[in-house]
Amino acid sequence: MCSAKRNKIVMNRTIYSEKLNSKAASAIHGNGSFAIKPISEGEFLFTKGGHCLPKSKMFSRTPLDCYWPISDDHVLAPKSIFEVEKAVVNINHSCNPNCGIRGQDRGVAIRNIAAGEEIVFDYAMLDNELNWFYCNCKQPGCRKIITSIDWKITGLQKKYSNNFASYLRNKIEEGQFYSVFYDIQDDIHMLRVEVFIDEQGISKADEFEGCENDFIHCCLYKKNMLIACARVSKHKFIAQIGRVAVKKQMRKFGYGREIMFWAEIEAMKIGCTSIVIHAQVQVEEFYKKIGYKPEGEVFIEAGIPHIKMTKSL
Repeated sequence: MCSAKRNKIVMNRTIYSEKLNSKAASAIHGNGSFAIKPISEGEFLFTKGGHCLPKSKMFSRTPLDCYWPISDDHVLAPKSIFEVEKAVVNINHSCNPNCGIRGQDRGVAIRNIAAGEEIVFDYAMLDNELNWFYCNCKQPGCRKIITSIDWKITGLQKKYSNNFASYLRNKIEEGQFYSVFYDIQDDIHMLRVEVFIDEQGISKADEFEGCENDFIHCCLYKKNMLIACARVSKHKFIAQIGRVAVKKQMRKFGYGREIMFWAEIEAMKIGCTSIVIHAQVQVEEFYKKIGYKPEGEVFIEAGIPHIKMTKSL
């Protein structure tokens, strides 16, 4: 939340380094900020302006909001359309950033920056919502699809270390992360036994009926404990997502929706344009809420009523 008192000028207006042109056409997207003099690693680049507001008090949620999350529930944002121009941060995303985040609202150079270079940071350092977009940074190793919860990716946590916004650093220190495996891990096996065999009475033969190494296994962890998983397979341009499991004590916290979000992202990464699932009838409404549509009649699979559901990506 808003931990420090700031004067009115800083509160309402984004402050840029005098070494930046803070509004120039960018090849990445719209306007960006560019170095007009060489900048050394560790130098100040900007401080985000805006009012400390609960998300529920934001005047709108469009790209013009220029809101900046500082906790799960609070943002730095303008109070009206008239404050957007002075509160906006013209810093684009790149998968090869030269800017990192310090504290809750400050950008600093994380390497030496040459004059003329665009200032960019990785949005994984700041965002925490279930959104995504196609990346246009054109950098080697570009992730192509950027999500607003990429801070959970283990490789990025190691890569950026202390360059995350403070509220995300706290979450990382709590042991929250997301990983992908191309073979079944022991903890995936154990969670599926807990959920499908012990809870639901599905036979082991039905639960582990094929080669698990033919799937992408999506895994969500908290405090180094696997709390949710799902698997993805590809058939031409159609992905099938299945074996969606959430640890019993971790349900009703949104992890089911999140692991489905990750599975859908993995499906897009391998070129799928639609998804099919065999949903247990008891959770059909959950899948409807996240965009899936039922098709056909109810059928029995592994002794449990299911219905086919689909979603376009």
